[in-house]
Amino acid sequence: MQQPPAQADAPERVAAVRRTALLDTPPEEAFDRLTRMAARLLGAPIAFISLLTDDRQFFKSTTGLPEPWASRRDTPLGFSLCRHVVESRIPLVVEDARRHALLRVSPAVREAGWVAYAGVPLLTRQGHVVGTLSVVDPMPRLWSERDVALLHDLAASAVAEIELRSLRAEGRREAPPATDVFDEAGIAMAIVSSDGRWVRVNDALCELLGAPAGALVGRPAEDSTHPADRTADLEALRLLRAGECDTYSGEKRCLRRSGDHVWVLSTVTAVRDADRRLHHLVVGYQDVSDRRRADRALREREERYRLAMRAAGAVVRDWDLTTDGLLWGEEVVTADWWYERIHPKDRERVVTRFQEAIVRGDRSVAEEYRFRRDDGSWAWMADRVSVFTDPAGQPERLLGTVTEVGSEAAYRSLVDDIPEVVFRTDAAGRWELLNPAWEVLTGFSPAESVGTPFLDYVHPDDRAGSAAEFQRLLAGEEASSSSEVRYLTRDGGSRWVEVRARPALDDRAAAAGISGTLTDIGERRAAAEVQKMEVMGQLAGGIAHDFNNLLTGLLTYCDLVLEEVRQADPIRPDLEQIRHAGQRAAGLTRQLLAFSRRQVLQPCVLSLNTTVTELDEMLRRLVGADIVVETELDPALGYVLADPGQIEQVLVNLAMNARDAMPEGGRITVSTANREDDTASITLTVADTGQGMDAETQGRIFEPFFTTKEPGKGTGLGLSTVYGIVEQSGGHITVASTLGRGATFTIHLPRYEGPDSALPTRRDRRSLPGGTETLLLVEDETAVRSSARRLLERHGYAVLEARHGADALRVVDEAEREVDLVLTDLVMPEMGGHELVEHLRARRPDLKVLYMSGYTEKAITTDGVMPPRTGFVEKPFTAEQLLRRLRELLDEE
Repeated sequence: MQQPPAQADAPERVAAVRRTALLDTPPEEAFDRLTRMAARLLGAPIAFISLLTDDRQFFKSTTGLPEPWASRRDTPLGFSLCRHVVESRIPLVVEDARRHALLRVSPAVREAGWVAYAGVPLLTRQGHVVGTLSVVDPMPRLWSERDVALLHDLAASAVAEIELRSLRAEGRREAPPATDVFDEAGIAMAIVSSDGRWVRVNDALCELLGAPAGALVGRPAEDSTHPADRTADLEALRLLRAGECDTYSGEKRCLRRSGDHVWVLSTVTAVRDADRRLHHLVVGYQDVSDRRRADRALREREERYRLAMRAAGAVVRDWDLTTDGLLWGEEVVTADWWYERIHPKDRERVVTRFQEAIVRGDRSVAEEYRFRRDDGSWAWMADRVSVFTDPAGQPERLLGTVTEVGSEAAYRSLVDDIPEVVFRTDAAGRWELLNPAWEVLTGFSPAESVGTPFLDYVHPDDRAGSAAEFQRLLAGEEASSSSEVRYLTRDGGSRWVEVRARPALDDRAAAAGISGTLTDIGERRAAAEVQKMEVMGQLAGGIAHDFNNLLTGLLTYCDLVLEEVRQADPIRPDLEQIRHAGQRAAGLTRQLLAFSRRQVLQPCVLSLNTTVTELDEMLRRLVGADIVVETELDPALGYVLADPGQIEQVLVNLAMNARDAMPEGGRITVSTANREDDTASITLTVADTGQGMDAETQGRIFEPFFTTKEPGKGTGLGLSTVYGIVEQSGGHITVASTLGRGATFTIHLPRYEGPDSALPTRRDRRSLPGGTETLLLVEDETAVRSSARRLLERHGYAVLEARHGADALRVVDEAEREVDLVLTDLVMPEMGGHELVEHLRARRPDLKVLYMSGYTEKAITTDGVMPPRTGFVEKPFTAEQLLRRLRELLDEE
């Protein structure tokens, strides 16, 4: 969504806002009532009416608005989501502003935590949008068409109140209201004299009463009120005349010239002279006939529903989990009353099922059990409820129906609307009953499935277990069962479901099959998988941290020795092999960190075309002579902001994965392209002509340690590393594959839209940079600290050494020279690097810092972006990497 241009009539619009005379006025009940209705009807915790000028947003009325905004009652326009409604003149409806390309950077989203937003314009009869009526939810939600329609209706009432205020402002000047405000107002308005006669009426009031102005002016206004409502009108007029109140609002019936009547919301405001004597009355009528008819229709529908449920033998049950109160039909009971009436053999199973559903956050629960009637006899009941939650997502209410299942018609009318699959089989395991949810789950219709064996739809790997479970239930060895299995779908895939079943008994209490429910648990298993990956990521990150400390000392000492050894020395090749092995080990730890997403990226503006071109020759050597590597690079490709080393890692891993899929040779195509759609992304695609994958394998390829290779032939980290790097870089990866037809991996990275950045210049690697500055080296590992100190001192630096943060503060206090830069580890005993830097920068805010770490979960920032005058070097590092990064940071302005 692009930001809409400013309105051409902005000055006129702002002038219209100021004419409302509502800016910076106290809250008023007439508007507060509308915001409360909006919050209640839409189930939103926050609702407000706001007016927007050219530089700020003023909250005329709010409900649920947190501090400090509720007290301030205005915000700058940059904070406002409502300005988009005003500028576009159309509603703005957002399910999750955090994913909205335009709104996610708004302070309202980032600071106030506004996630879901729905707002409609307040459009006056003159065509000016003066503000909005809006609702906000801190949780994502899908707004319905009904929600937006309700907002429009309430906004119309708000506009009517605004126009009425404009009319009052004119009336207080003791002059007739301005023609454009009075005659053109969207609501019925009139001026009534102090003795109760029509003085002036607008066109909307004449239309409402069905009479011309000439037939009304001069006549008692009381004549237009239904006789049954005149007493209340006269009492209100008495109070206004006596000065006991200045405004009155209520619903009444107005008589039309045709003889029928119309229901209106009447608002009467007294206009007084300088001595507080009643001068005249300003009257506004809003037609509420449609709303009252809708209310009456709703009450009638509820009564019909109650009677229908009674006729069907169903009981509506409403369980308030916060009070444990239970409404059973029209009787108020307790949860204990229900519990005691469940058959003893079913009680524990049923209660456990409901408790598990509440704890897991299931949206619905379905169970069948025996229930004791008032006469002491037992009846099989189908209990189907939906779980409702509070704004914080905690279950607070179970609402549904309980139906005696002795009637098949009543049973089917109930189960057809249940989102879970309800089933029953015969003794041979053939489907006898399936509700419509079966087709939603599998794609097969109930009509084509009934009469076929249920095992035909179970995944082949799960059939033996499902068949054994069926036999145990049928034999009475188990009273009920619960299991998780895969069911096949029409499109050739499968879905994980939770099967809850029990024996289906005939009239003689013998097992005639099984019955129960199938619940789609794909999302639940996916969440569990994410949690498993997080635990494994923590393990991988911890291993990488310890391993990197060892490698840092090894590589640094190796570099120190290599600097002393001549090129022709026979021991040099052995040292270089040790260094090469250390670098390979460092590559493995980088894969572990990428998989666990604990790296601090060092992004720069780069072209994927350049990355592919520079790796082209190496990729051809890696995949071997039997595989052809082709490149298709978009010459007009945009830039991305990414870590070049990590993107190279992604490309190499995908190429190696493609190579392994083509043992007999084939073709790898690497291509780049601009994605011209709302995502504004750049794509990098690696396609092969290899063996391909089935749907099940595609669903697991990014799992850590998952591999299809023989034991010892793969770590299972290659694609999970790719996934971790791409996600941490702000992108995503997709895969398309068919068995025997190869696979295509496509990486989507956000296009860089900032200013052009200069390409990095080629470095002179013949000599390593040094310096004469004073450095504070803080590292708890003795080998790393010692080798780093020797390296730095050899290249001219003066080095102060400390074992941890607390030791470093002491060293700084005792030092005779001022420290130019702090080189510190992040994770150390007594005081870590982050806390140390906070202490030092409290004294010297401009102090430069270079963090070094092999485990960066608690690193510099949560989003991986470096603060000013701060750098990062990843362990294990080489002498060149450390010295060049130090020099870059020291030379920064």
